[in-house]
This record gives sequence, C-alpha cells and structure tokens, in this order.
Amino acid sequence: MREEGVIVGVEGERVRVRIERSDACSRCRVCVPMGDGSMVIEAKNARGAGVGDRVRIEVDDSRHLRAAFMVYILPLIGLIAGYLTGTALAGSEKVGFLLGAGVLMVIFLLLHCYDRKVGTRDQSWPEVVERLTDRPGLHCGGNTYEQKG
Repeated sequence: MREEGVIVGVEGERVRVRIERSDACSRCRVCVPMGDGSMVIEAKNARGAGVGDRVRIEVDDSRHLRAAFMVYILPLIGLIAGYLTGTALAGSEKVGFLLGAGVLMVIFLLLHCYDRKVGTRDQSWPEVVERLTDRPGLHCGGNTYEQKG
C-alpha cells in the first residue's frame, strides 16, 4: 500500500506522517485516526525528509495478512483446539470451555510478547520511499507546517 502525506514530526530515524483517509484505511489499523478525517502513521525516514515535506510512504501488504492471521485465526484455532481437547480428555464441556479459554489467553499473551519484540524491528515499519516536495510553505488539511531550527 502506498500513501502520500505531510511529515508533522521527526523523532530520530522515524517520522510521523499525516495522511488523508482513503478506502484502504477502513480495513487497516496501522495509523492513528485524527478528528479531521486524516490519520498519522509512524514510518522509517529513509529519504532524510523533515517536518513539512510531502512524502510517499509504503506499507508492506504481506504484513497485513500475517497480522490478520495472527490476531484473528490463530486465537480461534487455539480456542477450538483447547475446547475439543478438554472435552475429549475429561468428557465435560465445562472442562473443554475452561481449557479453550486458557489456551486463548496463552496465545494472546504470546502474541503480545511477539508484538513487543517484532514491533521494534525496522522491517516491520512503513517506510518513506519518496520525497515529493521540500519543506517551505506546505499545507495539509488547512494547517501549515514549518521546520523548526
């Protein structure tokens, strides 16, 4: 997925880019929604862009599929497997439910740990792939952004 936006903040190797909401945004949760219909996404600053620059960012589409599988399908498989195993071993649906819920919690805990570890790696971040314009006098959503310093 490629989007265009204006850099509104720089923090070391990362930038915050304000982008306008598009149709693809309804299926994606990478950005932080703002009240004015735009969103802010953090990205790697591979092009040395600064506040006010209009840039094109790219988000790896396979990342969305992998994340959707891990967040929706994997816990569902764990819940069903735990329920079926508990019911088969104990002969009780109550035990099956408890085991399924336990497996579900363990999977969510493992996903949380995985997210904290992988979320800091560079390959998991969106990236600025092109600098479209330079800083002075850029406008986005009625706001003017200027570089400080």
